[in-house]
Amino acid sequence: MKNTYLISLLFSILVVFSSGCRNVQEQFKEASIPSYKPTNFYAPGVPDSVQRVVVLPLYYAPYEDEYLTVLEGSFQNELSKRTLFEIVMIDREDLDMLFHIRQASSSQELPYQFLERLNERYHIDAVLFTDLTYFEPYKPLGIGVRSKLVGTDGSVYWAFDDIFDAGSLPVAVGAKRFTLGNSHTPFPLDTGNAGLQGPELFTKYVAFEMYGTLDREKSQSVDIEQDV
Repeated sequence: MKNTYLISLLFSILVVFSSGCRNVQEQFKEASIPSYKPTNFYAPGVPDSVQRVVVLPLYYAPYEDEYLTVLEGSFQNELSKRTLFEIVMIDREDLDMLFHIRQASSSQELPYQFLERLNERYHIDAVLFTDLTYFEPYKPLGIGVRSKLVGTDGSVYWAFDDIFDAGSLPVAVGAKRFTLGNSHTPFPLDTGNAGLQGPELFTKYVAFEMYGTLDREKSQSVDIEQDV
């Protein structure tokens, strides 16, 4: 009996040890992988004249679902953290009242005098469109997003179009690092995988990366020759 117990105990220790080794190996492997960085965007810099921006509801062509409200919250929270301009949130009921539509896409024809009427009502400098172009809520998670910041005169100050697929290792690693960096747990647990478990946290990562490409116009230094 004692020999059987000792063999069982040793086997359990070996299983735990080998599992720990695999976890360490995986962590070393992930540490060498760069996080995904989007490249498909246009960002000349938002001019200082843009101080107040209307943020439209999230557009998703297949349907309007209650869960979109949760995803909208993730995008809006990450945008607010950038503090680039004053944000005016409008909802689907506002759009319905003004234009008889529930959502507006950045790539489709807009209602007559759409920008002008928003400006008249909210006294804004620009409008932010955000479209979901792809959405996979089950593992591996995936979100495609297209967004544009458009001035009331039709000028495009910023545009973004990319797909974040958690089946891609750089995207998965980036999502885990973002979740770990924003985890407020007091315990040293590996909570990074939480960012790959459901759409809400994954959307926060996507929004963080997307709005990371949105910035103010950089002032250019000018060399002035002085007569001696």
